[in-house]
Amino acid sequence: MSAVDPKEAADRRTDEAFARSRWADPRGEYRVILRQLRERDEAAFEDAVREYEAAVSARLSDASVDPVPAWLAYGQRLAGRIGGGRTVGIDESGRASDVDDLPAEPTLLLHLPAAEGARAIVVARPREPSAAQRATLAVLAEGRTAAL
Repeated sequence: MSAVDPKEAADRRTDEAFARSRWADPRGEYRVILRQLRERDEAAFEDAVREYEAAVSARLSDASVDPVPAWLAYGQRLAGRIGGGRTVGIDESGRASDVDDLPAEPTLLLHLPAAEGARAIVVARPREPSAAQRATLAVLAEGRTAAL
């Protein structure tokens, strides 16, 4: 009988956890953030990778750790590495509020960089965002203003 690769086991647990949750899986968006970070600041990228290894990968080797909050907390810190700023939560009605801790219920989490005019960075989103959340994404994260 062969041993289970810890990374594969953690990936499987993560896939299953996001499939059960009302949060969309953000790992693809985090890879985009990491690529942007690598292009801007190699040292910050390397710090982010080390943080992933310590805060996500190592923690997910423990089967009792819920992958969803581990990933979302990492994503919030990762987004903050691109230009400072703050994270806001956008509720179903489109109302924004500052976020310090991750909300229990899925909401649209956007990091607003400190640089004026910079696009918002998606930290997390509900699997089924409301119309107001989709419009907020279009304007703040994607830069679209037409055909909303």
